[in-house]
Amino acid sequence: ERAMVIFKDMKTWANFDGPDANTYGALICGLAKHGCTREAVGVAEEACETLPFKYDQQRLHASVVRQLYRALAKVGLLDEVGVPLSVKLRTAGMPYDERWDQA
Repeated sequence: ERAMVIFKDMKTWANFDGPDANTYGALICGLAKHGCTREAVGVAEEACETLPFKYDQQRLHASVVRQLYRALAKVGLLDEVGVPLSVKLRTAGMPYDERWDQA
């Protein structure tokens, strides 16, 4: 919860362009690791909407997306959450492998 508060706060800092791919990736991995998979997906969706337009087309690292999909599989959310996320990832040009959304 504290990480999310800091993440939201950093977006308001003066003279700061906002989180980059590494920041998004660290937060996604941390949330996924601690069982906050829906929150991690929300951050990944935000990255899909934000990163392609900032930082010279930065993308999430494939290992971040892979870890998120492993967490989704672990809690049984691949169909409900993982499949719709895959569309957003592909649309944004983020790394995605169809094998990740299969149990």
